[in-house]
Amino acid sequence: MSTQKEWVIDTNVLVKANMFSKSKNIDNEYYACFQFLSMFMDKDNQILCVDDEGIILNEYMKNVNLHFDSFISAFWKIVVERQQRISYKNIRGVPRKIEKTLMDLKFDQDDIIFVKVSYVSKDKRIVTTDQGEGDYDEKVCSYLESIGIAVYDPTKAKEIISNE
Repeated sequence: MSTQKEWVIDTNVLVKANMFSKSKNIDNEYYACFQFLSMFMDKDNQILCVDDEGIILNEYMKNVNLHFDSFISAFWKIVVERQQRISYKNIRGVPRKIEKTLMDLKFDQDDIIFVKVSYVSKDKRIVTTDQGEGDYDEKVCSYLESIGIAVYDPTKAKEIISNE
């Protein structure tokens, strides 16, 4: 088996992939999310990182109908329920300065958990549809890069996975 590669996946990627799987008639960003998650599921070395307190998993459950849609149900079973493709991260040691800096940059407080998990993960990478705008604007991405975290859109993340 190839070396395991860790990802933090923003909820918006799951939501948009789920919407695409239901309608197949939505823009390219939704399709990119669907393609990324499909490839993520197909590659055994890809690992989902979440916090050990369950905040990210609860956000997933709150925003995506995990039990009634076949695509997201498959993702959930393959990655989460089997416990072989998920890594629970302890974020209690993350420096408070990171959260303070993100708040100063007007980053969404609810998304700080994703940054914290990424910070303690092996590969320090986040996939989101908000890169370059919204929460992950240029200033935030620049700061995250300065602390070793890479932020990717689903298209770029899919390219990376295809080579791992």
